[in-house]
Amino acid sequence: MKKILTRLFAASSTIMLAMAISAGAQSVRITVDGSPLAAEIPPFIEDGVTYLAVRSVGDMLNADEVVWNEEEQSVVLSHNGSELKLMIGDELAYIDGEVLYTGAAPVIRGDRAFLPVRFIAETLGAKVGWESGTKTVLISFDQSEDSEFMWLSKIVNAEAGGESYEGKLAVANVVLNRVKSPDFPNTIEEVIFDKYNDIYQFTPVANGYIYTEPNAESIKAAKDALSGNNNIGECTYFCAVSGAQSSWAAKNKTFYKQIGNHCFYY
Repeated sequence: MKKILTRLFAASSTIMLAMAISAGAQSVRITVDGSPLAAEIPPFIEDGVTYLAVRSVGDMLNADEVVWNEEEQSVVLSHNGSELKLMIGDELAYIDGEVLYTGAAPVIRGDRAFLPVRFIAETLGAKVGWESGTKTVLISFDQSEDSEFMWLSKIVNAEAGGESYEGKLAVANVVLNRVKSPDFPNTIEEVIFDKYNDIYQFTPVANGYIYTEPNAESIKAAKDALSGNNNIGECTYFCAVSGAQSSWAAKNKTFYKQIGNHCFYY
């Protein structure tokens, strides 16, 4: 009898919280890769931001782990080898140690923590759309059809997976600069698999590491580069600092700057 009463109380609390949220915010639906997201507490829109309860965010991501820290009011989401940390009331977040601006702080409603959906989904590699007629947030992690974006994310991860976000962004822009240049092929995939004297231009293509799944920060760097965020100007070459002095680029191109363990040239 006690177990039944406990379940009834928990269900009642959930319903009351959902009603309280609905009274002060706009309701919204979420689909993930075309399927409706079943959320214990319905998502809601507040001040133009869609929020979702922590547990449901974990379900949305199919996260490896979701850890709530009561003392510091923070949540850490582990997804595809990356860790994203957010704190209640703070518009700064951290992914693998890098600081990001969320634009919308996580909030507490009732006794539950809610996180900004768009920021989390996009930071961890999803595309986010909006269907105004049905008030539905459209989240897509399935990017198999977007092969150019996929290949750019993979080469960034293969060449700069251990570098800072700035290093990853720079590598992505080298590839995009080559696409724009008349000296190289005109698609991302063709640039990545380009050969000179029968040798692949990018080492990860030759050794097969290009086929490794990219981490979240590599995906973000590729997305940001495609959106026009360029931190290396017109550079079309880079090489490891350790081999810079003997590299073809160092002997034939103009040095621009060093970012992490890579030197960049134009």
